[in-house]
Amino acid sequence: MPDAEVRRRVAAGEAYAAIGRDVGLTGETIRQRALRAGLASPRRHGRVPGAAVLRVAVLADAPLTATATAWGCAPASILRACRRLGLPTDRAGRAALRLGARS
Repeated sequence: MPDAEVRRRVAAGEAYAAIGRDVGLTGETIRQRALRAGLASPRRHGRVPGAAVLRVAVLADAPLTATATAWGCAPASILRACRRLGLPTDRAGRAALRLGARS
């Protein structure tokens, strides 16, 4: 498959695995081609922040995905770490925690 076709399909939002199945390649191979073409970002290999930072992030009004981006890790990693610490990750739980912290 020419790189131009990979660029077109990735830019259209198709999944790497779906493109790979159509052409007999793995999704990872398609992702590598997309990386070379500048259409994908490298995988994140950051570290999940510690408990104190996560508590501040949960109390903040910003989305937890912003914390994940700032620390260079996946949003799912932040959510798992918050759950392990017993911190709420849903909007209502975070809002209730903020209200309790103000009292």
